Amino acid sequence: MSFSRLDICDIPLYRFSALDNAGLLHAVTTRHGRGETPFDLSFVASDSPRQVLADRKLLCDALGVPLSALTVCRQVHGARVAHVDAENRGCGAASPDTAIADCDAMISNESGAALMVLCADCPVTALWDPRNRALGLAHCGWRGVVGGIVADTIAAMARRFGTKPGDLIACCGPSVGPCCYEVSADVADEFATRFPDGGCVIDDGARLALDLRAAVRTALMDCGVSPKKIEISGVCTKCHNDEFFSYRAEGEGAGRFAFVAVVP
Repeated sequence: MSFSRLDICDIPLYRFSALDNAGLLHAVTTRHGRGETPFDLSFVASDSPRQVLADRKLLCDALGVPLSALTVCRQVHGARVAHVDAENRGCGAASPDTAIADCDAMISNESGAALMVLCADCPVTALWDPRNRALGLAHCGWRGVVGGIVADTIAAMARRFGTKPGDLIACCGPSVGPCCYEVSADVADEFATRFPDGGCVIDDGARLALDLRAAVRTALMDCGVSPKKIEISGVCTKCHNDEFFSYRAEGEGAGRFAFVAVVP
């Protein structure tokens, strides 16, 4: 398995081989688009809504999907899961006012629905069920992970689509790595309690750091996802701030890149 770059329509996009091989159209964007303007896909983070809309259209053109299919949620670092169907497909594509309110994960088996989750350090995890042609996309911030967003997303897919965890292919996008993710003792304690065998808290005596990817991997395996079907990008967004937006590196001024996946 691999995570590699492919330029489409002069836009650098990253893809997971595991999802490619399973027939899922998807992409992880970077901070770069065409020209010198940052490829910021967030209406909330950017001070130029017109540019964000233009970049979203450019991304959709590169993927061969209409903007009207792009579905976006208003992320709140929680664990709520929204179901995307024919009625709410396309919410949030052209305006933040129409985004699916207050959730951090979406699931769908609506053919043509393009789910997009924004990020600037938090890992986004795609869950693809090729047997039932069902998709989940979850924003795995630390609060969401502790709150059970991985298990809740998989449970929602099981209820709606009959998904079995053993059938899932799970891919986790670029995020801040343990090399750069220092946390407070309170946060470290929450993760040590929630994932006692996950190896996600690193204490070197000088600082406490969190390996959020390890926590996501553990949460996936705890739900029954096969380790052989889990792919982690391993790219640290802060270390690679030249290619990805990073809140840890840039603070409040950070833009947002995206993980987008399209239900066949």
